[in-house]
Amino acid sequence: MDKTFIVGINLHGEIPLDNSGNPQTKNVENKFIIKLNAVSPGVPNISTFENYNNLSDITRTAVETNKWLREPMQSERLFEGYKKKMIDFVSDLKTKFIKENAENVKGIEKEHSKKGRHNNISDDQENFLQNKDTMFTINRFETGDVITNKLFLKFTPDELSQLDIDDNIIANKGFNKIIIYNLSNSDVFELLGDEYKYITLFDLIDLLSGMGAENIIFIDLSCSVFTSNNKISKRDVRMFRRRLTASHKNVGKKIKKNISRKRKTKNNKTKK
Repeated sequence: MDKTFIVGINLHGEIPLDNSGNPQTKNVENKFIIKLNAVSPGVPNISTFENYNNLSDITRTAVETNKWLREPMQSERLFEGYKKKMIDFVSDLKTKFIKENAENVKGIEKEHSKKGRHNNISDDQENFLQNKDTMFTINRFETGDVITNKLFLKFTPDELSQLDIDDNIIANKGFNKIIIYNLSNSDVFELLGDEYKYITLFDLIDLLSGMGAENIIFIDLSCSVFTSNNKISKRDVRMFRRRLTASHKNVGKKIKKNISRKRKTKNNKTKK
């Protein structure tokens, strides 16, 4: 019997590239995976701490409402219909996310406009706003499809302190965690142990598979910035983004909307 896990990725994310500018990839093994991505490849996710947790709350409520997500699939014969239900579930989340995120993007646009008058615009802001219309794309991966690896890292206590965020404040929220929403809201890092501060997407898939997952829905609110030992130009970023976007199966049309509250910057870090 198949088990579906809904996993919220609520921390910093990077796509490592080798010296030739290629990401690590592999073929999906015996899985059906849907991935809702806050931002496109090569783009930082800029958001407020409040907005970040609001998106997590929306996901948590949706999972609690759709009780079928907590139950094993009863029959392989029904799998195609079950896949459609999962896709519809994520598409509905996307619509809610875009609405919730509208004020956030609007705030970043306003700040960008003010800074522009003083030639003080950050590359992160520029990159984010140039790609705001491709936020919350949905990719699906079936057995044999190629999926790109990603590195997810927790913010350190020092980094949280610099952002005026206390660990106690986020204790019962989704920020800085990887949450399995339909498994008692468990944090993956709590399951692994305190010594773990990062995990790759491939290792995360293997971990979930070991816990019985056959179908995985990733709600990825992390950055998708490229990292490499070599210097990466803006032109390189655009080229790598086009390459990765073309290699993924998108679900539905990209919804264009002006969306945006204050800001979380420098590769996913919250700003006041």
